Amino acid sequence: MTPSEIIYSLVNYGEEKGLLDPLDRIYAINKLLRLFREDSYEEPKNSFSIEEAVQAGIGLGKEKKLTELENLNEEDAFEGEMIDALLPRPSQVKEIFFKKYQESPKAATDWFYQFSINARYVRTDRLKKNIVYKVKGEKIDLDITINLSRPEKDPKEIAKAQQVKSSSYPLCLLCKENEGYYGTFTHPGRANHRIIPLKLNGEDFYLQYSPYGYFNEHCIVLKKEHSPMTMNEKTFKRITDFLEMFPTYMLGSNAELPIVGGSILTHEHYQGGDYLFPLAKAGEEESFTFKKFPLIKAAIVKWPLSVLRVTSSSKEEIVAFCTYVLDKWRNYSDESLGIIAKDEVIHNTVSPIGRRVNGAYQFDLALRNNRTSTEYPLGIFHSHPEYWHIKKENIGLIEVLGLAILPGRLQKELELCRLQLLKPSTDIDPSIEKHLPWLMEVKAKHPELNEKNAEAILKEEVGLVFEKVLSDAGVFKRDEKGKAGFIRFIKTL
Repeated sequence: MTPSEIIYSLVNYGEEKGLLDPLDRIYAINKLLRLFREDSYEEPKNSFSIEEAVQAGIGLGKEKKLTELENLNEEDAFEGEMIDALLPRPSQVKEIFFKKYQESPKAATDWFYQFSINARYVRTDRLKKNIVYKVKGEKIDLDITINLSRPEKDPKEIAKAQQVKSSSYPLCLLCKENEGYYGTFTHPGRANHRIIPLKLNGEDFYLQYSPYGYFNEHCIVLKKEHSPMTMNEKTFKRITDFLEMFPTYMLGSNAELPIVGGSILTHEHYQGGDYLFPLAKAGEEESFTFKKFPLIKAAIVKWPLSVLRVTSSSKEEIVAFCTYVLDKWRNYSDESLGIIAKDEVIHNTVSPIGRRVNGAYQFDLALRNNRTSTEYPLGIFHSHPEYWHIKKENIGLIEVLGLAILPGRLQKELELCRLQLLKPSTDIDPSIEKHLPWLMEVKAKHPELNEKNAEAILKEEVGLVFEKVLSDAGVFKRDEKGKAGFIRFIKTL
């Protein structure tokens, strides 16, 4: 593919997807000529797909040594520069978004999500690689994702990353300064990234979509300032403001404490989208009302974690009640159940998830505790060691909602497990030695296991392990003792 054919294909894609105004076509061609260090352009006859054009562009970049292009980060950064030549300026994107918002909030988010896909920031091509399926657990339904969209770093990349001088710009992957940032060997390129300014609780936030979204229209709402995660009244005000602005979306927050929090605690942010999670579909039991809060209805959710569902038509009252629950839980201990609110540090917090239901506001408040012990050094209310072969990482917001984000290593390991079940061997691949006790249980449980059903059985059993992991994270277990403990706490409200 000639340089002119690459450029021709790129600008054609930009026009076809509505990214590039025809009046800006010559400008975009000249921007791409500069990027590829070409002096002239001749309109060719052949146009290629965007995938072919991007790969050819990266190949041309390598050939001309325009950038090192030694890893996926660098290739993505160079691709981002190609696509950025086709995109409107950030101010124009914001103008279009709010014009669409005048039609309806959904019209705005539909447009922005499709824009983010067309701009190749949301990588649907890579997301298709993920293994995604549903499991009917022993007591709940669950969504399972084995994450294959983010390739693992090889040893060369890790070694080079250690030699690269660290930069404080942008401070993290969630900072507003990522918009348009070219990227480095260790920091992903964001040249084709756009964000939308929002006011939540009178504060400056931005809306963007996750490049590796785990569910439909997986969005991130990030604070303007780079400041740590918090959990207080402002949290609930921000979420309700967002739900008022975008009633078709849910929005939740990771807890702000280590172990029970998500992977990024250094930058205040929320996650949401247009998706009905298993938790939202879970049933209720033991409903409650409160004299201090007459407009509040509450119920314990039938869920492995300890979740209090709160519903109200009053925005102000639900914010006040959720704040009240948080403050009460911060100081609540039940040593008979291993719950200690604080010692040298605070241990109790919540993972809140907000949504609109028939016009009302609804929060699911998952009660969390991040204590550790000699027996459970990674967390008492965390995945226990017998399940680490499947899930060892933190149980963050998305897992609380019933969507398992499992490591990509499982793709290969589960295939080896399947072969081991069907044709037992003493020559065990080292990567599945950790799975052997589990495999013995699976085989004993499923005498019907054969070549045709082995894969489906393993997928189901992975889901059942994840259900147990969620149970480990529950502070009030789903037995009589735990249920009684949960009601004791609610009676303090």
